[in-house]
Amino acid sequence: MDQRREDTETERTRLIMKEEIINRLEELVKEEMMDETFAKADEIKNEYLSACEAATHEQHEKFLAEGGQSDDFQSPKDPLDSRFNELIHILSDRESKFKRLQKSEIHSRLKAKEDIINDLQKLITEETSIGKAFNSFKDLQRNGMKSETFRTVNTKTFKAFITVTRTTSITT
Repeated sequence: MDQRREDTETERTRLIMKEEIINRLEELVKEEMMDETFAKADEIKNEYLSACEAATHEQHEKFLAEGGQSDDFQSPKDPLDSRFNELIHILSDRESKFKRLQKSEIHSRLKAKEDIINDLQKLITEETSIGKAFNSFKDLQRNGMKSETFRTVNTKTFKAFITVTRTTSITT
């Protein structure tokens, strides 16, 4: 009788633990999607799978102790597993979309930077007046600020770049 009570308590504890894990996943689904969110999801997933594996192992051992054959053992279905799988699927879909969006954003930024570099190279090779080049650079800088790709380029950097580039092209 004590063994059954102990088994029942163990099952209740595991059930509560699985419910708590699912609650944490549900809260995670509500959070802003970022790399940290997906890392937490992986940790929670591993925790849930470990709890399931331990429960299955215990049930298997109990089945064998009661005289059952290992080949005949079937782990009982837990309704919490379907909710867990649903939440993991939602997070997995969001992660895929998040990664695609990140990749697209990186590609857009790279393209904008390449366009600015091409404009600067064109400016350097075609502009003969430093005043006109400086004004053109300022226009590029204003446009670049809108796309957040020009924040580190300042006037001193540009003047040094123009000087070095012109000096190099004169000597070659």
